[in-house]
Amino acid sequence: MEGMQMKQSETMEMTQGEVKKIDSKTGKVTLKHGEIKNLQMPPMTMVFSAKEAAQLEGLNKGDNVLFAVDQNMNITHIEKKQ
Repeated sequence: MEGMQMKQSETMEMTQGEVKKIDSKTGKVTLKHGEIKNLQMPPMTMVFSAKEAAQLEGLNKGDNVLFAVDQNMNITHIEKKQ
């Protein structure tokens, strides 16, 4: 029904993680993360691709972050945890 669809970003849960490695050239980041509930994925360390490499600007190894990923394992949102 028109008008009742939620934006994809509104339905994604944020997950806590720690930046282990950043590859700015390829737009990839290695995160040690907690459970990703929307994908039913247990905690682990893995590589994710950012939708846009600019999303990774300002992040450094060791930063604690909150992030969201889509079903294709692409980061749709990432921010430093305060």
